[in-house]
Amino acid sequence: MDFVSEKISIVDINDDDINNFANNSIKKDIYDEISKIDNESDVDSEKDVDFSEPCMDKPVIEVSPNGTYLIIYNPKDHSIVGWNTKDIDEGKLTSKDITIKIEIPDDCYIDQIRVSDNKKLACMVHKGDRCYPKIIDIRPNQEIELDLITGSFNESCHTFNLKGEYILYCKWGAYSVLSHREHKIIWIYSTKTKNNKWFCKSNYKLPEYFELINMSKYSKIYLFSNNSIYEWDIFTKQDIKIFHDREFEENKLKNDVRVSSNSMFICLGIMDKIIIISIELAIPIVSLDINNDTLLYELMDQSDLLPSLPSLLPLLSNKIQIMGSKYEYIQTTDEYAFGMLDGFVWKIKLEENISKIKFLLQNSNEKVIENSKYNYDNNFKIDKGTYEHLNIYLFNPYVDKMHELFQKVSESENEYKKKIEQKNKDLMKQYIITDELLQVWKVKVIDRNKIMLRVFKKVIDDWKLTCTRITEFNVPVIRKIKLLEIRLFTDNDIILITTIGILIYHFNENKKSISLNYWNYLELTYPSVSRIFQRLDNFNDFKVLLRPYTFQHNLPLPNYLSFKTSDEWISYIKDNKENLLKYGNELLSFAIKEHRLDLIEEIYKECMNRFEEDLGNNWMFLSIITSTMPLLNKHYPEYVLRYSLETTMIIDRPMYSIEDQQNNLHLYSFQYLQLIDLTRSILCPFVETMSREIYKTWNGEAIINFKWNTYGRYYYMMIWIGFMAYLGCFTAAATIPQQYIDDNIQKKLLIASIVLGFIHLSFEVRQVIYDPIKWLLDFWNLFDMIAYLLPIYTSIHWLQVNEMNDKIISLLSFSCLFLDLKFLLFFRAFEYFGVYFAIMISVAKEIFSFLVLLFIIIISFAHAFYILLLPRSDFSLNTYSINNDPNNPWNLATTYNQIFENGTVDSNPFLIQPPNGNTNMFVDFRTSLFAMYKFLTGDSSALSNWPYISDPPLAILIVLFSLLIVVYLMNLLIGLLNNAIEKDHDRVSFLMQKAEILAEIELYYMLPYQRRRKDWFPEVIYYYASLDDIQKRVKRMMKRDEWNQINAFPKLKQDLLKKINIQHNPDDES
Repeated sequence: MDFVSEKISIVDINDDDINNFANNSIKKDIYDEISKIDNESDVDSEKDVDFSEPCMDKPVIEVSPNGTYLIIYNPKDHSIVGWNTKDIDEGKLTSKDITIKIEIPDDCYIDQIRVSDNKKLACMVHKGDRCYPKIIDIRPNQEIELDLITGSFNESCHTFNLKGEYILYCKWGAYSVLSHREHKIIWIYSTKTKNNKWFCKSNYKLPEYFELINMSKYSKIYLFSNNSIYEWDIFTKQDIKIFHDREFEENKLKNDVRVSSNSMFICLGIMDKIIIISIELAIPIVSLDINNDTLLYELMDQSDLLPSLPSLLPLLSNKIQIMGSKYEYIQTTDEYAFGMLDGFVWKIKLEENISKIKFLLQNSNEKVIENSKYNYDNNFKIDKGTYEHLNIYLFNPYVDKMHELFQKVSESENEYKKKIEQKNKDLMKQYIITDELLQVWKVKVIDRNKIMLRVFKKVIDDWKLTCTRITEFNVPVIRKIKLLEIRLFTDNDIILITTIGILIYHFNENKKSISLNYWNYLELTYPSVSRIFQRLDNFNDFKVLLRPYTFQHNLPLPNYLSFKTSDEWISYIKDNKENLLKYGNELLSFAIKEHRLDLIEEIYKECMNRFEEDLGNNWMFLSIITSTMPLLNKHYPEYVLRYSLETTMIIDRPMYSIEDQQNNLHLYSFQYLQLIDLTRSILCPFVETMSREIYKTWNGEAIINFKWNTYGRYYYMMIWIGFMAYLGCFTAAATIPQQYIDDNIQKKLLIASIVLGFIHLSFEVRQVIYDPIKWLLDFWNLFDMIAYLLPIYTSIHWLQVNEMNDKIISLLSFSCLFLDLKFLLFFRAFEYFGVYFAIMISVAKEIFSFLVLLFIIIISFAHAFYILLLPRSDFSLNTYSINNDPNNPWNLATTYNQIFENGTVDSNPFLIQPPNGNTNMFVDFRTSLFAMYKFLTGDSSALSNWPYISDPPLAILIVLFSLLIVVYLMNLLIGLLNNAIEKDHDRVSFLMQKAEILAEIELYYMLPYQRRRKDWFPEVIYYYASLDDIQKRVKRMMKRDEWNQINAFPKLKQDLLKKINIQHNPDDES
């Protein structure tokens, strides 16, 4: 970074010391010295500060967003000349529409001339360091007022978008007696004039740490922050970082950035460098020096990059000649270029004049490089392999031609049937000759499953074989490839529509090679397997299969069978940067499902290596891994842990910053580019990936914090409030005594409970429909279902019987119990309580199998006691019966005998307490189980009615049960509980629990359009971390030897250690 240095002199002056000087001459010397220093550092406002206006002495051309209207501004007399260009196909513009003059004060100047399709003119009027927008309706030459708040404005920028709206940005200053604050505001105005005034539709506040670079007619705002350039879409609220470079910080290059864009490419001009960025892939695809004429020529010679031409021309206007003339002040639309030549304005159709574009050689006004493929001289050779990796873009310039081709194929099914029946030779071999008759393609099917392509070039008068390529496909033996349609888009790009799918090949003249650039398996036909009749191809529905090709702008992504049938296609995608970005998700998913461990490892390493090559711009490669995280977590969870560890404490740009944050949250997550909308007060892998390994790292915790703070807590509170309304209605109806509540009110409360209950139940039913097995395996889902269903049933039944009975009382009791526990469960989302809920749930899962074994053992003992103590004779609890059966409840009942005066006891009972169901609990197997449960808790009263000495088997069973279960297994259970608590006594279980809550909100409570909100589901989430915590975390990782196990991003690790002041030498560790 460049710094402007100033010579600064500092004199420390103490007034008391000066007053103590007796000699006035000494004082005079001090004052003279101060005066001298002050004069040297003084600023003459008229001499040293330049308030002059920018030099703007050349005409300015401006074209409306859709290219229907053009104006020229003359800065000498502030005149505006307009032309209607809609009906002019090409050539010199001669018929002026109107001429007006902009009236501005003498001490002002204007710049940033803009015009709309409906002939509205906008410009910025500057006075000193302030500015304001001026809007003029050209046709009546009448000024339009903006509905704009008062305040000071500076550093403004504005444009009209394709919808005809006016977009204004400026730093707006709000003054008060005590302070002055500036805000970066974007206003969007409707251009429908009401009372000669435009009104604001919406406005946005830009974060302080962002600076605006430019804005485009596509409603895109280009911003600068932290050495990076961002693009933000006003209407979709989608933002993306498009470029990063450390040189921004070092050389203040942000002031020399020019941006030009269209629907496919963003072109950056940074001093003498041009960078072309793919909007689809979100990465730079071309970077070159504007003074390198050879590379410029190659760039223009690439058919793949033709769509970028309208955006490139304004950046190269001083180096371009079209049709032998050097146009000035070039402006472009998607189809046309406008420029000045010899004092006239010309409209040029780009598609027809691409071959006539020439580049001026550096430091020369005469020498040019002609854009013609066949006019090379011996002194000027071009390496055409420089941009060969960009073949992925060859499809877009010819999208209309491709749609026409596929439409023709989809309607020619009968024609192909006839060819197959007639065994037409074109189905197996075809020759394609280019328009210039200088190149021939030969396409032939060999060995039923191979396609051979050959390219022949005409050299002088002889034809020579230039290249041969054979592609083999792993298709069944009964299938035989047939060529249905072949078409050339350029001399070097060919598309093949076959019975097994769509193929696109590219011929590289420099390398003399043919590459397969696109392959998608489609079963357009399927073979007949009958042995009686001759084998014929049966046709599937062409229109259905080819529908994506006839309507979509881009080619459909390759399907699963495309990878399975062609290893060559896999290699091409894996080894090509742009193709890996476009098709990497599908390829990695294929590798996981096919359990191809070598391919998974290769793709993983390739993504990490690509990211490490350019941390600032290649972050999209990590999305290939994260998008397949659910599959990896299911089949290869070790990759989830590996990715989490390797990406812990890294950022997507090669710099760290240490700042004082006012937020007390340990990991404060945020979306880096988040504009505040001042007008308003799709399922991601997060839902499908619940891996403990992710939430062991700070990355996982940061994701939870971001989602919770952005939308989770608001949804959760709404759900909770809705449940409390349900709980309140039912509890009031069930709890308030009858004498204190009116019957009508009670019925209304019950009806409200039914309605609210069904609302909550509907979300539970959605969970069942979404994944029934997962729902059944989660105990809390069953608990929630009971908590909703039981009060609903109770309310309906109570309204039906209209009286309080024993059944209603029982139902009310259990209903209130479940509702109260459900209310308590809502506290699990807050860490203070949620940690304990997480421990309880995790521990229950850990010991579940042990509890099952314990339950089986208890059932076994209950069965044994049941057989031993079951009465063997008939009895009735209502009829006294005495027999010899020791297990008869009447024999076990408590008796009272008479004692005579001589001390003897009467052998016949004087009183007998009638037995009940608890006298012998082993009469029924159910009560036998309950008796064992009571014995387990220390209550052995169920076994105290039998004499142990006379019943040894009973004594043996009691001893076995007490030793095995009460002593051994229960103490073992306590130990297991202790271990499980220690294992899960951390924040990971709580974060997992909170992640499940957020996943339920995303799946069942959000509307589809909400799941597509980019401010809620951004591509990248940033987070702050405490410096002390980082140091502790790194030291702990070093102590556990985890730090050295992370092999990814070694340079980034060293930068981090340097920033947090930790010395580490791996060689010194033992």
